[in-house]
Amino acid sequence: MVSGFGAMCYIIIYKGGNQSVLKPAQIRQHRILNKQIFFLKQLIMKPFEFSGIHHTAFGTSNMDKTIEYWRDLLGLKLAITFKGREGKQYAFTLPGGALIYFFEWPDVQKMPPKHHGQPVKGPFHFDHLALELNTLNELQRLQDQLAESLFPVSDMVDHGFIYAIYTFDPNGIPLEFNCRNHNFDFERQPVLADPDPSTITREGVDPVPGKWPEDIDDQFERVIFEGEDRHIFRP
Repeated sequence: MVSGFGAMCYIIIYKGGNQSVLKPAQIRQHRILNKQIFFLKQLIMKPFEFSGIHHTAFGTSNMDKTIEYWRDLLGLKLAITFKGREGKQYAFTLPGGALIYFFEWPDVQKMPPKHHGQPVKGPFHFDHLALELNTLNELQRLQDQLAESLFPVSDMVDHGFIYAIYTFDPNGIPLEFNCRNHNFDFERQPVLADPDPSTITREGVDPVPGKWPEDIDDQFERVIFEGEDRHIFRP
């Protein structure tokens, strides 16, 4: 509440039934503080700045067959080789720096066959990994190579924004390979085609403020543990 007489101006703040009066000099400080709080909240509410997918990780019982597929057939460079307490950890690199990571565990079993996008019952959290090629010619060449190498591969599917083929690696991991047939910019022009969107969906494509805590307490002690592979990258 604001009250004023002539040139004098006071702001009365009520807190828990009590009231306090701010004089003109305090009012200026109060307004500055309010602006600082406003900009701080804007900073906190700002979306996190992701730079892309860093890696996906899978398990294998045979690292040699995995290398032959991902390096020799698909042509991805071997980026990391490491043996830790739980076995070998190898990674292959994609253009742009994303990694396909594998743990070798002798007793891991091959994934049971499941077609990409096929509904399942019970606990589940992975369907397939999709990798993009630059051109349709490259996609067709890979399709031929997979067939010649006796890996099952689907016919080409036109999804409207991509052409795609579907296959499995030696570990049974469902893979999609695709290329764009139209240059959609989903960040600028999202495609919202659900005929029955939920209430939350109708709130729009941008982050909705106020749903999560905005006042973040960063006074707690942060602890960083050293991973067993730290010495490989930072001796």
